[in-house]
Amino acid sequence: MLDEIVLRDGKVLHFPQGCNNAPRKELLVQFYANILESRSSNLSQVVSPAITWKEIHNTYVEGAENINLWLIERHKDIEEMNIESIITHGKEAAVKGTYISNNELTYFCDVFEFKSAGKQAPIIEVTSFRMNE
Repeated sequence: MLDEIVLRDGKVLHFPQGCNNAPRKELLVQFYANILESRSSNLSQVVSPAITWKEIHNTYVEGAENINLWLIERHKDIEEMNIESIITHGKEAAVKGTYISNNELTYFCDVFEFKSAGKQAPIIEVTSFRMNE
């Protein structure tokens, strides 16, 4: 079953129930909520200043400030996001799901690398896979 957060501007984020007992899963749900609500100051709290984000066959962005601006611009038209699964292990995590933007369905999988396996470790690298239906 999925929980949901209704964000400002009526955007909806669905995510797997039970994330509250896994701190890194909860952090990633909040990460996507911050992107959808364009809260770049909150994004800066969980990413390394030297973060890199690679979107396969499309984009390579470097640095926290550039990535925050790019993420917000890239996701501004998303109306609804469904996070189907969040897998975390050690210093890595993966988030798989779909979103609707401009009446188009997109499948995504983001693979995260954290600086360490510690709960407070910042995100240092993300590799994204996207496919439109």
